[in-house]
Amino acid sequence: MSSMTDLVFLLLVFFIIASSYITTGVNIELPSSSTKTPQSKNITLSIKLDVENPQKEMFYIDKKPIQEADINSKLKEYKDAQQVGADKDKQPVLLLRVDKNVKTETTVRMLDLGYKNNLKVILATSPSQDID
Repeated sequence: MSSMTDLVFLLLVFFIIASSYITTGVNIELPSSSTKTPQSKNITLSIKLDVENPQKEMFYIDKKPIQEADINSKLKEYKDAQQVGADKDKQPVLLLRVDKNVKTETTVRMLDLGYKNNLKVILATSPSQDID
């Protein structure tokens, strides 16, 4: 039994040391998950492809169309408005809803804009069909 305990501790130390060398990127959820996105009254940025021109991406903030060039200024306005409000201690949240056919490059650009504006970014997902 004691040799089994030694082995468990050895494995524990190995994984603790090995995990310190792993670099993590942006923490996001994949397009399908069994968890739900928390409901909140934070800003929502939606991206989808145009039906008539599938190469063109359409951007919406809180269901209102917006040009990609104006997104950064709108996020700054939102962040400033949140800091004036009652929830000063709470970090503002950007809920990013991206169609699965949108380029990953666009998603990463929007994630980057959120992080540059000090927003907590959540990538919304749809529930998977194989929930137990």
